[in-house]
Amino acid sequence: MATDTTISREEPPAVTSYLGTIRRSKPLLGIVFGLVLVAVGLILQVGVMAGMMGIYGVSAILVSTAAYVALRVLRRET
Repeated sequence: MATDTTISREEPPAVTSYLGTIRRSKPLLGIVFGLVLVAVGLILQVGVMAGMMGIYGVSAILVSTAAYVALRVLRRET
């Protein structure tokens, strides 16, 4: 009666890999945060808070995207 004692390490799913990349990158977190703010603005749809969430969300997306591109260029990771 032999038992298999080897530990197999499988590759993580692609979703886990992408989520890990987002968690380690501040600009990518900013983009996700901006998307969440835009979604909240779309859910509210009417009023000052809906407009503020949309404006803040789009601003966060633009600033975070510029920061991400700048970091990629500075690190020469193309």
